[in-house]
Amino acid sequence: MIVSCVSKLRLFDYHMTGTSRIWKNILFSIASMAADSTSIGPMRLGNVDGYLNRSNEIIYHSPICQSPVGCVIFFGGDMQDYKEKMLAHRDNQYYSKWDLESTAVLLHNHFPQQAIIIVKPVKMSLMTFSCYENFVNVNNFGAPTYEKNKDSLKHLKLLVSNVDSIIQKKQNEASSVIEDNLNLPVLTSLNLLEIPLTIVGFSKGCVVLNQFLYSFQSLQEDKDEVESFVNNISSMYWLEGGHSGFSSTWVTDKNVLQNFSAMKIDVHIHVTPYQIFCDTRPRIGKEEKIFREYLCRMGMNVSRTLHFESEPRSLEKHFEVLEVFKRVD
Repeated sequence: MIVSCVSKLRLFDYHMTGTSRIWKNILFSIASMAADSTSIGPMRLGNVDGYLNRSNEIIYHSPICQSPVGCVIFFGGDMQDYKEKMLAHRDNQYYSKWDLESTAVLLHNHFPQQAIIIVKPVKMSLMTFSCYENFVNVNNFGAPTYEKNKDSLKHLKLLVSNVDSIIQKKQNEASSVIEDNLNLPVLTSLNLLEIPLTIVGFSKGCVVLNQFLYSFQSLQEDKDEVESFVNNISSMYWLEGGHSGFSSTWVTDKNVLQNFSAMKIDVHIHVTPYQIFCDTRPRIGKEEKIFREYLCRMGMNVSRTLHFESEPRSLEKHFEVLEVFKRVD
């Protein structure tokens, strides 16, 4: 069946002009999905609109099932970019196996029945430092200053909503141009705003999760339409949080943490000696301990794993958390 579908698409594609690489990949991926129920991805969706004229580039990976049981939203760390950009960098090329699209595949393997959304930072300073300035106030190297407003949540909600619309539109357009006798499945809306959400931050990406905690407090004080979206968040993963600033790698504000602890969200912490035992930044380990112990005392469901404890600190082990973190949950 796969051979038949793809062969017909190749004949069809021969007569097409000006078709983008993404378009062609979608056509062939949908044909494969029709034949063997495999997922589509990773796909670069380009810039997706969000809140107040903000936009972020998005990478999407579909679940193995037609309708996702949840959605994973990922914020990556420094150096993580498209593979071709990492390979073009003198230093970052050595870590190109953890480019954003490969990370999307890793996350898909960890969460096979969930849709995967990777939010690319709006800027990579010096082609290295992830700056999530659409979500949190940051300096030129991406170090944050957290603010008590709901803008980050409003932006995320609109991004997710527009990803849903874009994927549905692309599926419908692809279906309409492929021959009827391919017997494609009926494609339905992903309903990404109505299913459980898992938010994952890795390294610098954890500053976005931290900002969400401040935004949760602001929402509690001034509820609005974003509340229903926030109520869909079922779990949050802090993977090796870290940045180049001098404080606030982990949230230690007791008022913010108390508000967060009242929410029904599972917290997962995964760390390595690279961050929490860093000789030059001992504050990271101290802040992580405050964050974790306070939430535990307040009765929140918190899990914490220290990976590679007996191994030397290294940047490779830092990145390898992406490969192993789901094995212990």
